[in-house]
Amino acid sequence: MTLKIRHSIINKTQSLLLVLSQLILINFTFANSLTEQQVIQQAERLFNGRVVTLTPNTDKNIFIIRLLTDKAKIILIEADAVSGNMQRKNFEPTLPAKPTQNK
Repeated sequence: MTLKIRHSIINKTQSLLLVLSQLILINFTFANSLTEQQVIQQAERLFNGRVVTLTPNTDKNIFIIRLLTDKAKIILIEADAVSGNMQRKNFEPTLPAKPTQNK
């Protein structure tokens, strides 16, 4: 076997090992993540409301949740996909109350 072929095989093997190690790390990270359904249930329980939208952010490994509370307020929540920690990010304007009918 020539020296060029041997170096080529070594380089390809090293590249393959690097890719495999990165895939294992990514798989380990997402394998320990909460499912969307688990995040929804936890948010609805902790913040007394209903989830309107759930947006995963895979770059930061978080979920962005928009939740309608029992008091008709929409709040924004950031949930860590691995630990499940949730933090209210801001308050949005309340929904308008239903107009009362004068009799």
